Amino acid sequence: MGRPKIVRKAEDAKNIPVDQPIQIELAPEGTVELKPEEEAARVAAEAAAATKKNDQPEEDQEKIGLKKQLEEMKATADEQRRLASEAAAREVEARKQAAEREKEYKNVVLARDQAEYDAVLNAISASNADVERAEQVLQQAGESQDWAAIAKAQAVIGRASARLVQLEDGKAVLEARAEKAKKEAANPTQPQAQTGDPVENHINSIQGLLPAQRDWLKNHRELMTDPRKNTRLQNAHLDAEDAGIRAGSEDYFKFLEERLGYRKAESNEDDDGEDNTARAAAVSAPPSRDVPSAGSGRPSPTRVTLTAEERAHAAASGISEIDYARNKLKLLELKKNGHYGTEH
Repeated sequence: MGRPKIVRKAEDAKNIPVDQPIQIELAPEGTVELKPEEEAARVAAEAAAATKKNDQPEEDQEKIGLKKQLEEMKATADEQRRLASEAAAREVEARKQAAEREKEYKNVVLARDQAEYDAVLNAISASNADVERAEQVLQQAGESQDWAAIAKAQAVIGRASARLVQLEDGKAVLEARAEKAKKEAANPTQPQAQTGDPVENHINSIQGLLPAQRDWLKNHRELMTDPRKNTRLQNAHLDAEDAGIRAGSEDYFKFLEERLGYRKAESNEDDDGEDNTARAAAVSAPPSRDVPSAGSGRPSPTRVTLTAEERAHAAASGISEIDYARNKLKLLELKKNGHYGTEH
């Protein structure tokens, strides 16, 4: 005996002899079955919508698609220009703040050097005064032949003279430093401003990148201007390294583009050679055979087989085979949940 024929409506069951089993496919609970006239109206509406869509000239559809693509490209370009402008403004502000800090630092250095220079001048004056006083004492001690006073005065003159030599050297260093600062203030070195695209300038300044990586980044500027996307780029790069993919290779850029959403990941084939995409379409075409059970939460079958004897019972009871199958399904579910004893 062959496999029982599958029926979905009571009308279909009438076309199968009653002495043959059938397999009834029930709609999941909560599904509203349309009347024949409602089903015909639905099919007609879908056909009319498809016809209306197909009636639109292919050329117009292409124009609409091209216009949408151009609008998206323009929006992307505008956003990139805005981000580049903001980045340039931040760079200008950072340079301004750096210049102000440098100016403040130079003022502090100048004030410190001036205070140090004044202290050296005061020390030189004090040492000169010590020498003059010691020379006077030495002259008086010489006239009175006070040898102890002469020796003391000579020692003071020696120490003061040695200190003067050191102070004069320090004074010379401070004066040279001040002269250099004066010249720098008169002819400040202007920082060489970068020209061109600030985003490309930033990419070119990154150390350790291969030329291919720089070119790829310039074609994906948003990865450098959007912090979140930049973080995703860094994570994708680390994942590529962990996978042993050589940076700058074709596989490397393909890996990044798949991770960052610029291209769809290619579907792999199963061991039997069948493409996953085709298989997914084939699997998703027919309706689901299982739906969650309201009582247990486990899937319950929606196909019920009626034997010839059960079909006869349904006819004798005056109910349709569809309703008989649904009641049988409920009874099986109750038994499965322990509400009735198991069959022997």
